[in-house]
Amino acid sequence: MHLQGFNKPEAETRVKLDILFIIEELGDGGQERQLYYLATMLSKTHKIGILPFRFNPDDKYFRIMDGNILLTIFQLKSMRKLAKVREIRTLIRESKPAVVHSFCFHLNFATWLVSVGTETLAFGGIRSRLQWNHENSGAFGFYTSMLFPRRKISNNYLFLDGLAAFPKILYRLFSKTYCIHNGLPINTFRYNKPDFIKETGMVKSGSISRLYGEKRIDLLIDLIYRLKQRGVSIRHKHAGAGPLLDSMKERIRTYNLDENFIFVGEAGNISEFFSDCHVFIHTAEIEGCPNVTMEAMACGKPILTTNCGDTSLLVRHGVNGYVAGVNNLMELEQYAMEMFSDEVKLKEMGKQSRLIAEQTFGLSLLMDKTLMVYRENGRGM
Repeated sequence: MHLQGFNKPEAETRVKLDILFIIEELGDGGQERQLYYLATMLSKTHKIGILPFRFNPDDKYFRIMDGNILLTIFQLKSMRKLAKVREIRTLIRESKPAVVHSFCFHLNFATWLVSVGTETLAFGGIRSRLQWNHENSGAFGFYTSMLFPRRKISNNYLFLDGLAAFPKILYRLFSKTYCIHNGLPINTFRYNKPDFIKETGMVKSGSISRLYGEKRIDLLIDLIYRLKQRGVSIRHKHAGAGPLLDSMKERIRTYNLDENFIFVGEAGNISEFFSDCHVFIHTAEIEGCPNVTMEAMACGKPILTTNCGDTSLLVRHGVNGYVAGVNNLMELEQYAMEMFSDEVKLKEMGKQSRLIAEQTFGLSLLMDKTLMVYRENGRGM
């Protein structure tokens, strides 16, 4: 990996690129992970640049990509947003990428601005439901990033669900969207087969997510409490951090679940985290194409999840898991009891999860579909 900054000599910054990706940061989230996967695959045949709006050398995926000499990461020196836009325009003029691609919805408009008047084609990014972006952005920020650039790549097919009528009509009139699900390096995930529940005397479940409101960890805690009340011996572990950690720990103490619900910090190795889990549980209300559900499937785990984002297109209800209604505790409890009462079926669901992952989640599909979209729009690379 080459780290480049605009305070370096002019000749040193004139690296030529095929594709420039723009992202908010290179932390430990799902969109950062997907960018890492895609950029690493593309870098084998194309000149790839990555530009985080907020550069931090301690960010997880910056450190991971530090050993890849085929990737170039650019560090902006400006602090103000408009000054950053001017810096990126300079980079676009000098490196002449065929495509500049935003990996964050709220950076779509800025990505379009830096491409205006150049031969570089801009693509916006959609990583969740537009309804969520609408509710969590100012009017100007939402509508400009919704409309510009015209071409966008979404990681989920249901991105318009729940959006109010006016912005939905506006979007359909002025935007062209391509939907490409996330991908995984399947062979890096071990297909784990935990001990039988009857042998351990306990159901072991797991979940991974940041501790934000839309992930509904409170609902997950409620589910574990209800299962315990029904006589299920269960131990649930959750990996992830966030601002709601203290309040969720208090909820656990209130329900007397200290031995049943455990926060383990960040999940360093996904396969290792899931190795002793009988089932993966996900209770979010808003998602795009949830990485963690795909990763659990790649590890051969049965899935119990709410119908958030494109989950129903990933999990085959009754085949490799169950999909409950969003925020529907009763359905989650019902499906959990069904799963735990038939261990033979539970293990078969795990096998089906791995099979579906192998057939549909490969990184080569993600790369090929992305390049196909670029080429369809006149950017043959």
